[in-house]
Amino acid sequence: MVLLYYLTFVLGVAIQTTHAAFGVTNSGGYYTIDTGAANSFVFKVNQANCDITSLFYRGIEYQYASQKSHIGSGLGSAKVSATTINDQFIKITCVSGTLTQYYIAKSGDSTIYMGTYITAQPSIGELRYIARLNKSLLNPGNAYETSSGGPFFRDINRDRNSGFHAFTFYMNSGHAQTEARRIGFNGPYALVFSRSGIPSKNLDLSFFSQLSLTGYVPDSGRGAVSGTAFGVSNSFQRVVHWYNSAAQYWTYTNSNGVFTSPRMKPGTYTMVLYKDEFSVAKQTVTVSAGSTVKSDINSAEDTKTPLWIIGTFDGQPEGFQNADLQEHMHPSDIRMTAWTPKTFTVGSSALSTFPMAQIKSVNNPTTIKFTLSSAPGAGTLKIGTTLSFAGGRPQVTVNSWTGPAPSAPTSLDSRGFTRGTYRGLGEVYTVSIPSGVLKSGDNTIQINTISGQSDNGFLSPNFIYDAVALYKA
Repeated sequence: MVLLYYLTFVLGVAIQTTHAAFGVTNSGGYYTIDTGAANSFVFKVNQANCDITSLFYRGIEYQYASQKSHIGSGLGSAKVSATTINDQFIKITCVSGTLTQYYIAKSGDSTIYMGTYITAQPSIGELRYIARLNKSLLNPGNAYETSSGGPFFRDINRDRNSGFHAFTFYMNSGHAQTEARRIGFNGPYALVFSRSGIPSKNLDLSFFSQLSLTGYVPDSGRGAVSGTAFGVSNSFQRVVHWYNSAAQYWTYTNSNGVFTSPRMKPGTYTMVLYKDEFSVAKQTVTVSAGSTVKSDINSAEDTKTPLWIIGTFDGQPEGFQNADLQEHMHPSDIRMTAWTPKTFTVGSSALSTFPMAQIKSVNNPTTIKFTLSSAPGAGTLKIGTTLSFAGGRPQVTVNSWTGPAPSAPTSLDSRGFTRGTYRGLGEVYTVSIPSGVLKSGDNTIQINTISGQSDNGFLSPNFIYDAVALYKA
């Protein structure tokens, strides 16, 4: 998979320096690589362990001195070599057990291109690259990062420590991981230095085919998928996702729903259409090298009009109480609105008063009050969730009727709500309400988190809401 990853910075202070010739030197146990860029950029790699020990851009050292930049938690030891290719590229190769890390410099370019090849998962269960950069020299609002694990995977991408900013590219993680980890070449990804804001995301990576990188598949060995996504309003972001056990890709449609995939390895893929982050269609497609296959995809989402709806089925808790803070703060943070049982009245309560999460030992239950002009007979309640922890799932009481306890969701065996992520498997629970339960006039629904597991506080079983809607059956 060709996955671009950028760490980009607007530099607060810099001085002009004269750039030297492109090349690599070997001295004192380090490879020193001068990119020969107009905006002078020189970096050093430790020959004993593959750590980047210096990032010298326009006369200023950006590498944090006390801790270095490296793959994982550092390799400890590695066989490190340097090769110059066609007088245009310098390839640093670091081999340590089942992992090979590449750093690539391109003549005249203030960028470190990277790739990571593995034949087995790291023993710590995570595959990540961490760049540790001097805190005092960075404007932290100008960093962009992405990671694998599906188009919406989130993890601890940026960490502001006392002396440095840690920017992390997660390739695999044990944090709310929604699919099996993959083996092979990860990347290319890149550390890009810029004087003038965020660089273009469309880096030319065609030169990677010249570098003899283990596991890398050039464009000539790839195919693609094109088509049109139907049935999702262009008021939503439409995402098309392909995955199998070996690779994953995604792209975004244009305003007319038209899309073309990234260049993909040959194989048969599951193809998914999302409305924002909510899965609305799934099918399979086979990709062959050297060709583009056409595969349109149509939303299968039920478009029936609800009696009422709280939120939007879009795979996100956006708009709910504390949802704007949860990715940046622990739920115990005093800046958050108190996590207490809430009562929401349909038609009068603000969306921001509905909790983003239902936590068994903290804020059970959430009560929904609503008025019906007539008894609708049988009804259907849908509760969309984005992430579950410790078997947490919703059970409802409608007026005096208690609904069945749903089966436990698939366990991700990981905290998510308290780690700053809301993204999981996205279960939707459908509750069939018998005729005679809903009545003309005032009605009440209570939603509780249930689970056979237990714990205290925010580590007790919980789930995160996507939307809640009531339909006439």
